[in-house]
Amino acid sequence: MLDFNLHREGGKTYFQKFHEGQYWESVLRPLAKERQRENARRLNQSNDSNLNHSINDIDSQLNKGKRVIQEVSNNLNISVGSYYKGKKVFDCILQLREVKKFRAAVVLEKEFNRSIDAAYKFVCNQDICDQVIDLIEAGEIGSVEDGIAWMRNDERNPFRRFKLDHVYQFKNRLRPELAIVGRVIGITNEFVVFGFRNLVNMSLEVVNLRPRQIDAQLQDEPSAEQRKRIFRLMQKFSDVFPVQVSLAELLKLPNLTDKEEVLLRVYESDVFEKTWEDYNKQIKAMESTNRNGDNIRAA
Repeated sequence: MLDFNLHREGGKTYFQKFHEGQYWESVLRPLAKERQRENARRLNQSNDSNLNHSINDIDSQLNKGKRVIQEVSNNLNISVGSYYKGKKVFDCILQLREVKKFRAAVVLEKEFNRSIDAAYKFVCNQDICDQVIDLIEAGEIGSVEDGIAWMRNDERNPFRRFKLDHVYQFKNRLRPELAIVGRVIGITNEFVVFGFRNLVNMSLEVVNLRPRQIDAQLQDEPSAEQRKRIFRLMQKFSDVFPVQVSLAELLKLPNLTDKEEVLLRVYESDVFEKTWEDYNKQIKAMESTNRNGDNIRAA
């Protein structure tokens, strides 16, 4: 697999490249040491009369050769500086694997593949690094980026201020077509999931935001009574899937339009209930007829 990667063009992650770097160092360092020993032997064989000439000649030969790190960096197509930084991160990932902190190793590898510089700064800040790794291993966060943000905000868990169904008014619109108010409709390991009204087509639009991206203030519930009615209707029509779906989608919106209010009233009306009862009677009659027909055919 290593041999395949060495000859593969493009598409390599930084982690894969640094695996190759280990290979190149294992090959090139013995060659460099042998070259140094050869130079030392040549120096010892030089006599006093041509000592200065020999030293100059040796220096010239050494300068013609590249340093091992320079050769490895060239083979990986990255700068020497990036190689030094990346090697520190790569070694940290391997150490996490050795102590069986596999979850943290995966997260750090992901950050490493995204940015060598960002991952390097992270592992160099030992205090933050250790705390974030502990949080990752505990399953409280899923990325280095979020961990750093939480540490800087002095919050162990920045998600704790968000609750399902809470409504927030944002300082600025996320996009021109979205309403400025959104409702929390989900919380994952990495994102707070908001439901916004798309003002162009009036539909629901779902947006995933990291805690640090949320510049918004909690608002009083704008649709408290309507939501109570929706929950009652969901219980009433628990066996009617299309009605359940439409009501569940209404719960994701920050507030309801006049037309959506009319829909609620239709569901609540005697006409709808009577229509539904008649429909159920027809279904039962058809099922009874079908059963009778099956019995006759069986007889």
